[in-house]
Amino acid sequence: VTPAPLSMEINWLPAVENRGEGVFIQFNAEAINSWLDLDAVKSRDAELQQGFRFWLDEHDKSHRNYFGIPYYMLHSFSHMLLTAISMECGYPPSSLKERIYSRFSDGQYGILIYTGSPDAEGTLGGLVEAGRRISTH
Repeated sequence: VTPAPLSMEINWLPAVENRGEGVFIQFNAEAINSWLDLDAVKSRDAELQQGFRFWLDEHDKSHRNYFGIPYYMLHSFSHMLLTAISMECGYPPSSLKERIYSRFSDGQYGILIYTGSPDAEGTLGGLVEAGRRISTH
């Protein structure tokens, strides 16, 4: 087998250019830290960590790390918000994407709900408008 020449020297990075729109929400770190101090949250975190350890044992994925309870809270929240926003912004839920920003080490938390495509046509504009009325959700 002859290796592909592009793997011999890495002097490029894969990239894609998308056009779209999105809503970014940054969370108050003090509020999340207060939430993390609740006994119910600590208990649920312990359950999730144990489940993760069981998963690691079964899948031999020792290179994986537990994301942490703030990540799971933000992920759950983003899916609920994504579903609610999709009903008014003109996009089906399947065309909306999410990015979770949970940097527990420095206390920065946020979510980005967005849509985009490599097409040059642009977007509907409904997601930005829904973001302007985010408090209704």
